[in-house]
Amino acid sequence: MGSKRRIHLSVYYGIKNLLVRDGYIAPKAGDPLTQISSLVYRASEDNWVYQDLNKHPVKVYDNGSLINESYYYRDFRDGKITFTNYTPQGTITADYYYHQVNMRRSYPDKEIFTENDLPLIVVHYRGVPYEPFALGAQIERAEHRFTIDIFAKNQGQMQDLAETIENWLLETPNLGEMAFASGFPLLDNGEINPDFDDSTILEYHKQDINGVPFIAEGLTKMERYRYAIDFTLTSFKNYRR
Repeated sequence: MGSKRRIHLSVYYGIKNLLVRDGYIAPKAGDPLTQISSLVYRASEDNWVYQDLNKHPVKVYDNGSLINESYYYRDFRDGKITFTNYTPQGTITADYYYHQVNMRRSYPDKEIFTENDLPLIVVHYRGVPYEPFALGAQIERAEHRFTIDIFAKNQGQMQDLAETIENWLLETPNLGEMAFASGFPLLDNGEINPDFDDSTILEYHKQDINGVPFIAEGLTKMERYRYAIDFTLTSFKNYRR
């Protein structure tokens, strides 16, 4: 994986974890799951919280009896339970927490972008110009430029999300580029990756932080409460030997 993708993902997961920390999540208790195949059941909400299962556990029940978690896989992305070595006998319900804010690393197509997608945060990577910083180009400066685009349901929600993210950018001046050597936090099936390592390989300095509401004529319903935060991550590399 190249450095550009790593730093993009590092910002994405940094904000996703921030939203969990600051309470942009909600509990769902006793949610009746819908059977979609013989051993697969889907919840009414997807995008489950996986960051800390001690604080935000997933519990599954069969007719009110707790099922041992060794009998199923959890798909945290799609909000699904797949049973293994267990045959459901009655009504399957679940307790879990889910993210109240949707996140993407690219903008959705206008044709499929609806009010149901709100609130939405897009972590947009705008590029990285490199330039020499010292005589003979012994030190090179890289400036990774980002826009955090917030699409909210109302003015208050927009302001809350903007304040949360801007405070994070200002109060923690550095961000680490994660290695992703053992993959992503979730596996392809949506289950937690037990080998995920969030160690960092390079520190970047946050600067040039500027947030403004999006004001223009002819805004769609999805853009009515839109706020963009631009910032730059700067790093230096010394090539001197």
